[in-house]
Parts: sequence; structure tokens; C-alpha cells
Amino acid sequence: MSVLVDIQTNIEERLQDATLFGGLDYFRGVTIIKEDKGDITNQIQQALGPVAGLCVVILMMDADNELPNVPTPALSNIIVAVNILENVTINRAQDSYKTCNDVAEHVMLYCTLYKPDDVNEVFVLDREALRIMDNPPPPATLGKIVKFRTSAGITLSS
Repeated sequence: MSVLVDIQTNIEERLQDATLFGGLDYFRGVTIIKEDKGDITNQIQQALGPVAGLCVVILMMDADNELPNVPTPALSNIIVAVNILENVTINRAQDSYKTCNDVAEHVMLYCTLYKPDDVNEVFVLDREALRIMDNPPPPATLGKIVKFRTSAGITLSS
């Protein structure tokens, strides 16, 4: 399997097992989507539709190649973005709901200082740690972007 997909999966599993702080299973009932899963547009629309109204999307990462002259790619300065999308009308009409801001805070809390298996160093919040999404994909009416980075990276191998 791809190391890059493994990192997404590690982050997804970290959020799904979010019992670190006080034993809370915070992300139970929140749809978590990895960008590489195929038709994420349809998955996002289903997650924001008439039932839930909220989802988390783990995007493919950006990285630099600090050593372009070596035979095995060594990626560094890895940046992972996690989007939190909310259909405010649907989500907040429920008895028990989590807001986009609350989920963004918990994503930051659970992923800061996290070290996925294939990465040589922990993730920390990026300088652009939290941003409002300008045009969230419909039917989302609100979106946040959380970014993490790690300066040490990964070496790709076959």
C-alpha cells in the first residue's frame, strides 16, 4: 500500500479512536472521508445530507523533496490538511450536534504531536493552522481547514 495513503489512514484511525483526553469518543457519528477514496463529492453530499450535516475530509498531503539527487525519494516538510464541512441547517437541527468549530478544535487537539508510523517526526500545527474555507462544497454552508506539518519526512521505497 502507498505510504501516503497509510498516513491518511493513520490520521483517520487516530480520529476514530479519539479516546486520549478524558476517554471521550469524540468523533463517534462523524463521517471521516479520505480524499483518495474515489468519489468523495458523493460521500460529502451524503454526509452533509438530511441525516448528519457534518463531515471531516483528510486531504492528500503536500511535501518537498530536499534531496533531489538521491535514488530514493526522501520527502520532507509534509503538510496535511483536514477539512471540516458543515451543513449548518441540517446539523444544528439535531438534538445532539457538534459544530464545525468544535470539530476543528478536536482535530487540532488529537493530531498535534501525533506521529504516524511511516513519518520520522511528529506533526505540529502549521503556521496557517486554522482557516475559514472560502467556498465550501455544497451542500456545506460552513467549512474550516486545519493544517499540520512535519519537517522530517519519509523515504519512499518499493
